Amino acid sequence: MRKENAKSVCEEMQEKGSTDKEIKEAILGALDDESRAQLNTFIFSYPEDYTFKKDSIYYDAMVSPENHMNAFFQLAKMHEAKEEMNRLFASLYVLLLLHAT
Repeated sequence: MRKENAKSVCEEMQEKGSTDKEIKEAILGALDDESRAQLNTFIFSYPEDYTFKKDSIYYDAMVSPENHMNAFFQLAKMHEAKEEMNRLFASLYVLLLLHAT
């Protein structure tokens, strides 16, 4: 789901009086399985009762980076996996081009 789509869904549901939980479930339901799994990996890197200072992950990460190390590690792993997949597809593409000529 694109950021713009998620924002419009969120705004529409808020106007209809939906709860935060209902909005989160609707957005998560629109994600594909891989995206949902990656998001869960990131979310569950925080303790269940963790709250962000000033209700902002950005602010909290700046003032208490030590509380975000596991989340940073999970993001790095996701990025590395994506980069590896991109390298694999690029190699396969080159092999296909070489084979076709």
